[in-house]
Amino acid sequence: MDISVVQMKMTVFVLASILAAFAGVMMTSRSTAVATQISSTLLLNAIESVCLLNSQLAQSLILIQVRASRMKATRRRSSDASDPA
Repeated sequence: MDISVVQMKMTVFVLASILAAFAGVMMTSRSTAVATQISSTLLLNAIESVCLLNSQLAQSLILIQVRASRMKATRRRSSDASDPA
């Protein structure tokens, strides 16, 4: 039961994109109208939230990879110890 890192990354980035799109829709609905001139603070807030989310997800992926490699090493050690040579 291995964790597919590529599939996990793809899932995380797709989820982040969907949530960013949803956040954009919510920000637009809160402003009660779509303006032709976007204020720089709203744009920076949107970019900042996406960057922070992606960095947190990347850290989570790294932790998952470390834990998976430790589990594999532990399994290898336990299987080596149980096999009489």
